[in-house]
Amino acid sequence: MAAQTDFWGEIAPAAVRTPLAILREQAALLGAKTKNLIEATVATSVNGPQFQHRFNLVVPSLGNYTYELFWVTHGIEMYPIIVPLAPPKDRVNNGTGVHRMVAREIVVGRNKEDHREFARAGHKLRRQTGLRAR
Repeated sequence: MAAQTDFWGEIAPAAVRTPLAILREQAALLGAKTKNLIEATVATSVNGPQFQHRFNLVVPSLGNYTYELFWVTHGIEMYPIIVPLAPPKDRVNNGTGVHRMVAREIVVGRNKEDHREFARAGHKLRRQTGLRAR
């Protein structure tokens, strides 16, 4: 019997910290910091080549009341991450009857090593939503 040809070569998993992993870590930290008064979940959906992760606050004492705090999107490459600051349907009338889309997003993490930008985006979201750390 002839030896099999291995078309795959050596496959070594890369150590990449994905946007989803970062969000899940932060969700776990929030529950611990608030003694589970406020918890967080991350829901992921896929639309073609785009991945969307929604970061939801959950209040168990209020019947699991859920509030979507923010969401991020990214392509198959994972970076950069887009953090929209308003629903995409937000429009502004410029007085001429023509509506334009409001540019309300932050582009973070232009490469997989730059997690500091992701943290800065979180701080900006907290300021804009009125959430404060105590």
